[in-house]
Amino acid sequence: FFKPVRSRTKFWQMVGRGTRTCKHLFGPGRDKECFWIFDLCQNLEFFLGQGGAESTAAPETLSTRLFRSRLALIETIDQKALPSAPSRDTTLLQHRHTLAELLRCHVAACPADNFVVRPHLQLVEQFRTSDAWASLSPDDHQTLSSTLAPLPSAYAEQQGDTDADARRFDLLLYTLQLTLLRGEPRFARLQRQLRELAAQLEALANTPQVAAELELIRDLLIDEWWQDVTVPM
Repeated sequence: FFKPVRSRTKFWQMVGRGTRTCKHLFGPGRDKECFWIFDLCQNLEFFLGQGGAESTAAPETLSTRLFRSRLALIETIDQKALPSAPSRDTTLLQHRHTLAELLRCHVAACPADNFVVRPHLQLVEQFRTSDAWASLSPDDHQTLSSTLAPLPSAYAEQQGDTDADARRFDLLLYTLQLTLLRGEPRFARLQRQLRELAAQLEALANTPQVAAELELIRDLLIDEWWQDVTVPM
């Protein structure tokens, strides 16, 4: 499979081709007994996920989840900091600019010669420019989330940002920011999760990288720090 297949009939037809018999395939008297499936587009996960039960969607990669969380933050910030608002939060707007630039770089680093990217080159070209991110319509959000978010990108590798644990930590912080802006009750649970990580780091105070940030790490463990906490914090 070198492209995504979303037709169940077509998927099983393609798999069925592998079941065709072939005498003496591996030499005299050595008939075909099995076949391999090489799947580069998660078609098997799409149709055979959840332990063999048919699933309705391919699993999200960490890269896709990060893209969508940043996009959701932009949407929420746009709703909170409307141009017509009497006092716009400039720190939130700066954060929005940073998020948009990260997503723009992600899109710009989608390899044009990749067979998954190639059908969406027009969209890639559109959203690799800064102007496209200045104002996003609901249709833009839908297109970015459903079409561009899952595309492969070389941006993380270019930045040396490939550590999965660090990227999961980023995702935790983005989710914290979202729940704070939206006033969602799960903020408390995510806050506890972050404080538990901070406590583990404090126990490694002799590590130079930890020692350099020890003041912030210890602040995270104090209730007072969380009073009136803001997204930039």
